[in-house]
Formats: sequence, structure tokens, C-alpha cells
Amino acid sequence: MTSATSVAISAPGVATGNPAAARWPFDARRQVLNDRIVLRTNARLGSFYKEAVRSLREGDVDVRIAVSGHMLRELLDGLRKDMEVEKAEGGAGKFWAWVREEWDKVTTKRPVTAGKRLWSTELVGKLLGGFLAGLHREFLRMSVLMPARRVQHEQTLAKLDAGFAGAPEKVRDDLVGVWGQFSDAFNSATHSADPDEFEELVERFEDFLRDRLIPRTFEKQSAIEDFVRRVEAGG
Repeated sequence: MTSATSVAISAPGVATGNPAAARWPFDARRQVLNDRIVLRTNARLGSFYKEAVRSLREGDVDVRIAVSGHMLRELLDGLRKDMEVEKAEGGAGKFWAWVREEWDKVTTKRPVTAGKRLWSTELVGKLLGGFLAGLHREFLRMSVLMPARRVQHEQTLAKLDAGFAGAPEKVRDDLVGVWGQFSDAFNSATHSADPDEFEELVERFEDFLRDRLIPRTFEKQSAIEDFVRRVEAGG
């Protein structure tokens, strides 16, 4: 456990006044969380977590959020796989890719949009009719997929946290909703994200994982802090 102390002391930039370094040291508290991830799953997922934190601490300003988001997305998907939960395929990315491709077919050679007048005199022809029929099918598919993704998150949490199944239904629903928010945010971060909002979300995610992974004997905050102090002291 002494390695946790050395990591915290040697984290680059902590003493230089760098806000990112001060906020994202790989200190004893994060080392404990990393250890729990590895013990519960495998070393590869622990590496995703460490790299996500390292990128926030040391990464280039133009890519640190995207890299961290990608690592955390891989961590979430790795947790699902490790819990042997089947993935609900074909999310929003697939939907919007379809919309873009099919809409381009409909609008080829049409004039630049002029307010509402672009389609005001247009009959529903073969191309537009085909697009609308396809859009209807996609809406139906997404209406099935979204509940399926929620079930996926629920199954992952149930296997990750032994206390999940015994929690009240409202609590379970809230936890599944939060997990889904993490998933959506980490997926979006690879494209664009507000840095302040993203970093706050990552801290919430860390706390969420601690609640799922730290043994129940350490559930009270005072007990967790005592455990961290003993780790830092090398005990």
C-alpha cells in the first residue's frame, strides 16, 4: 500500500500552482478506488481509470477532456463486459448517421433553405416518402432501444453492487438514471464537452463508483477517511 503515498507525492505539477494538477492528483483516495476496480474486475479497467485521471491532470488542453472521456467510456463498457451483461446495440450515434446519409439523398440538388418555403409547395415524392417511412422505422427502433439500454445499465449495476437489488425501487431507478447520464456524457466528451461540467461529472462518477465498490464495512465517510489515512501512512 506504500505505493499510494509515493504516487500522491510524485504527481506532476501538484506543487507548481497548476489547477489541473492540484485537482487531479492520483492520491491515496484515488489509489484506493483504483485498487477496488482492479480487485472487482481486472487490471485493464484500472488502467483506463488511471489514464482518464492522468489526462485531466497532464493532458494537452485541446484533447484532455476527449481523451479522458474516451478512457471512461471504455471503463464503463469494460464494467458491463466484466459483469457479463449483453450490450444494447445501435444507439443515438447510429440513428444520426442514418439521418445524415438518408437526408443527403433527399436534399441533393435542392435549393438552399429559404425559411419554411423550401418544402411548402413540394408534394411527398418517392425520395421524401422513403425518408419519412425510414424515419418512422428508426423512431420505432429507438423506442425499443432506449428501454433496452436502461435494462443494460440496471443489470450492470445489479452485478456490480450487491446491495443494489435490495434498494427501494425509486433508489434503483435513480441510480440507473445517473449511470445512463455518465454513459451519455462520456460518449459525448469524445466530440465536445464543457470542461468545467465534465470535470465535475468525473468527480461525481468517482464518488458513485466508491459507493458501489468500497466494502460495506467502510460505508461511512469517517471510516473511509480513516482507511485513506492508514494507506497514506503506509499501514
